[in-house]
Amino acid sequence: MLQRRMILSAAVLLSATALSAGAQNQAPFTIRRPPDGATVREKVKVQIPLASIPEGGYVSIYVDGDFRGAIPVTPDEREKITEEAEKTKSPAYFTYTWDSKAPVKIRFAAKPVAPKDGTHEITAKLFAPAEKNPSVLKETTSVKVNLANSLESNVGAIRLFYKFVDGDTRGYNRTGASIMVAGLSQGVQGSDDQELVSYNSDLAYGVEDKYPSGSAIVRNKMNRLEVRQGSSVSVYPSEQLPSALFQEVDQFGDVIYQNHSVSFDQFAQMGIPVSATLELPKLPKQAVTIGDKWSTPNVSLEIPGTAEADQPKVTVNSTFAGIEWEGGYPTARIHRSYQSSLGGGLKAKSITVGSTTVTSPSISMEEDVYIAYRSGTLVKVSKTLTVTGKTDTGVAGGGMGGPGMGGGGMADMGSSSMPPAGAGGPASMGKGGGMSQGMMGGGRGGRGMSSSGGGSGGSSMGFGGPGMMGGGGSPRGSQGMAGGGSSSRGPKGGGGGPGGFGGAGSGSGGGAPRGTFGASTGTVPNPQITLKLVTNTELKTPASKAGL
Repeated sequence: MLQRRMILSAAVLLSATALSAGAQNQAPFTIRRPPDGATVREKVKVQIPLASIPEGGYVSIYVDGDFRGAIPVTPDEREKITEEAEKTKSPAYFTYTWDSKAPVKIRFAAKPVAPKDGTHEITAKLFAPAEKNPSVLKETTSVKVNLANSLESNVGAIRLFYKFVDGDTRGYNRTGASIMVAGLSQGVQGSDDQELVSYNSDLAYGVEDKYPSGSAIVRNKMNRLEVRQGSSVSVYPSEQLPSALFQEVDQFGDVIYQNHSVSFDQFAQMGIPVSATLELPKLPKQAVTIGDKWSTPNVSLEIPGTAEADQPKVTVNSTFAGIEWEGGYPTARIHRSYQSSLGGGLKAKSITVGSTTVTSPSISMEEDVYIAYRSGTLVKVSKTLTVTGKTDTGVAGGGMGGPGMGGGGMADMGSSSMPPAGAGGPASMGKGGGMSQGMMGGGRGGRGMSSSGGGSGGSSMGFGGPGMMGGGGSPRGSQGMAGGGSSSRGPKGGGGGPGGFGGAGSGSGGGAPRGTFGASTGTVPNPQITLKLVTNTELKTPASKAGL
């Protein structure tokens, strides 16, 4: 009898344990954070119990009915989340971050827009495998939140200026990309915008000495640079980047003195505006209230690939747009804009963006500047520069061997670095009607060990075959075989084949990317092109921790 009771008790205990484990593995699929009715701002973490998402399942997120993303939970991510929860002794959550200030494409909107303050509904849908279907909708959960990115609008007149404190050092992250706008560029395959090249960098900004006038000597130092072109990524550590650059800057952002200029020609030729300085936006010298407008003359547009002496200096229009949260700071947002069609100082008949010459250019700029007005700190700058015009050189799309760098700074010949190769871009069309030569395909690979050159594009009519890799093994890499040649004459030029890959090398960097995007029909003489240059600079590290 006693043995029978012990067996029965054990069975009950095992049953209870199994129920507990089953309940844990089948936690209700619900948004735990933010709670329904919460007031939120900036980057909102949407958290759902990890145990409610079965193996092989994924979560789709919607904001006000507009799809934002479908996120699978991989075994590695599940393990990582679980381990982190065990370390902090907190619940394990699947987390999606909704950037409530980022402009997005939504239904019935002509262009991306940022959500407005007010009530918004966040919805999560759980999809999981079923017997005869790899993915079926299992659960839906939603919460309504009150978005409040803006602050008080009745602040009166305030003076905006940068405040410098001896010894302060701040860290900034800067990203940028050059993008070809497919819908506004002739002869481009596909309907999606095409990223040509992008970069990600870390910059330290320190105050060395402050003057009674309010100006200061500041030190700029780029600590890291990563450049991506196609599938090729080159990372340059601090020791291979330029030494620190010193400036005297006044409290309104005007540079009074700079000890030297840093050349980033290697990257300018790729079409990215890499800079070793923070470049504080100029602030108004008068007190302003929300809604005030003013003009700032002699502002450089900072077009990558255009020499400093040839940079257009224009007058930009500024508006004090309001007080809102950014990066955890209450900030004054200044919106700056420029339209060359409205005048404002642009006189150039042509400009160079990367390796592409744009004639009869029309330029527009939209920029948002966020200043923590109480501490006088630059928090964020988001800038989009759009260039539209005609071109006879095509869009830079070919690859190149990464630019060589010496240990002490930028140089044409680098003995210590081995930048990876970039993929050669597709060759362009041959010109219709004759045996005219097509534009060059992939850029030439850098000099160095076993480097290979890009193939050249199709040389005339007919569809060219792909370029092939050049041979390696010599101190200076040989040039790749030509892309496809002509097959026959015809009324329309065929597309040249893609260029070969530029090889890795420890010598000098490759030349400018010279490949162009092929067209699907005959070449359009002087096609229209639209390029978009996007740059974001954000405060990441508080004072005295940026690692100058």
